[in-house]
Amino acid sequence: MVGAIDIGSATVSGCVLEIQRAGMKVLQYETLPVEPEGKEEAIRSLIGRLNLAHVKQVVANLDQPVFVRNLEFPFSDLKKIEPLISYELDDQIPMDVEDLVITHGHTVSRDKTEVLVVAAAREGVAQQLQMLSACGVEVTKLVHPGNPAMFFSGPTDPCTVVIDLGARVTHMAALVRGTLRTLRSWTDGMESMVAALARYSSQEEHQVRDWLSLQGRITAPGQHEEGFEQVIRTEVERFFEEWRRFILSFQTRHQETVERVVLIGNGARLPGLATAAASFFGVPVQVGMVPGETLADPKKASVVALAHLGVSGEALNFRRGEFALGARDSLVKKKALAVSLGLSFFFTMMVGSSLFTLWRLEKEERDLLGLTGQLSSEVLGKQLFDPAAIKKQIKQKTSKTRANGSDQFLPRMSAWVLLSQISEKMPLNAALEGDAAPGSAPPAPVDPAVAPVDPSGVKPGEKPEVKPETREEAKTLDKGVGEDGKDKTIAKKEEPIAPVRVDIQKIHVRPGKVSIGGVVNNAQEVDEIIRGLRRIPCFQEIAPGAIKTVGTGEEEKREFSIEITMDCI
Repeated sequence: MVGAIDIGSATVSGCVLEIQRAGMKVLQYETLPVEPEGKEEAIRSLIGRLNLAHVKQVVANLDQPVFVRNLEFPFSDLKKIEPLISYELDDQIPMDVEDLVITHGHTVSRDKTEVLVVAAAREGVAQQLQMLSACGVEVTKLVHPGNPAMFFSGPTDPCTVVIDLGARVTHMAALVRGTLRTLRSWTDGMESMVAALARYSSQEEHQVRDWLSLQGRITAPGQHEEGFEQVIRTEVERFFEEWRRFILSFQTRHQETVERVVLIGNGARLPGLATAAASFFGVPVQVGMVPGETLADPKKASVVALAHLGVSGEALNFRRGEFALGARDSLVKKKALAVSLGLSFFFTMMVGSSLFTLWRLEKEERDLLGLTGQLSSEVLGKQLFDPAAIKKQIKQKTSKTRANGSDQFLPRMSAWVLLSQISEKMPLNAALEGDAAPGSAPPAPVDPAVAPVDPSGVKPGEKPEVKPETREEAKTLDKGVGEDGKDKTIAKKEEPIAPVRVDIQKIHVRPGKVSIGGVVNNAQEVDEIIRGLRRIPCFQEIAPGAIKTVGTGEEEKREFSIEITMDCI
């Protein structure tokens, strides 16, 4: 179904059509006068009577001043026309183009394009749409009042002029082969005839209006006619002169010849008007009719023609741009789309960041597993990566160290560090310090002035000074009396560890135990070795083994072994 709201100067009309394959059917038609309360109340009442709030498509005519211009462009590319229309109108309309709502129709020929441009104030369009919405209907199309003329001229019809004679405004439209070519709105109509008759008869206008609608008619001049007929003929002839100026202007500009006139609107109901017009213009004049009906009702025909624009693609529709149907929804959709795109970008970045973080964590996990394997190999003796297996090994190590009476759950040092400690704390090896072997020539005398200095700071021939740097060298303490008569602690210095001649043949390191074996010159050197090893803090017990004599004569040596209990490893 399609509905229409025809907003006139004196009445408000509407209808509801049902479009069928065989044609169309008028389901309901109403006409209401515009009361002193205003048009809005009449429109609200009309919408309620026709139940237009539940009609899918509703067409209304624009009840605002309109600018109409005919433009011509020397090319047929329609893409170039749209931007040029505003530029052309800038000098032809006494308003800023930015404050206008512009709609247009075009006719394309070989080397030119004729454009019919219709413009209305943006504020006026907004006010009317807001008023209709407040009355309870959302119109799908808001068209120029002369636009329904397209209903009365088809592609096969000759050049036609359609005149909508209203109460205070007359809309004229010229069509060529069903295409609207030009429009004009004349601010005059049947109310001027009512005013002339009221002045002539000295009666109230509402009385004259009622008489005109019931008994008024156009008659040929006669001897016994009353003055009313003469007044009516004078006003009608004035109408005809204005219509003729429009027709002549159209024919001159578009090089067309008008061959047919159609009268619609409430004023076309005047009996004899079509006959007088045909006689005046010399062309056939018809009164608009609703297809399928036998009685001519030009007012109803104009409203039905307005409704038919709801299913017609060609209309000078002011619902465009910011006023387009669903523009607010589209704006909301655009905002929603922008928000959704922003959220999509945000979540995309989040996913990208998460994937990068996951890749980095996996890399760190691989690095940590490698480090775990390396450390487990150094500490536990084998490469492990499983935390449960490492925990199990640590518990085993812990239970072993507790069984040994140690409070160390984990080794203090690795085997390599322990070997370096043993090498550092062993007595100086006299054989490596350059001492002569038995039976060799004595060393040459050394000049004290140029004698090399030992790294320990002791010169040859001097007794080395022992510094109490280690706890073993300064453990023994005595008490004495100071100068002030009070007791004071005096540290006893241990004997220095003498260099030995040793040949280490075995060092066996295992958890909790170290075995050292080698050859020395005499048993006293074994004691010096033990004294040196006792300076390692994690050595708990040092037990020398049996000393054996190996070799004979000058080659006689002492073979020794030492077993050490420790908590280093």
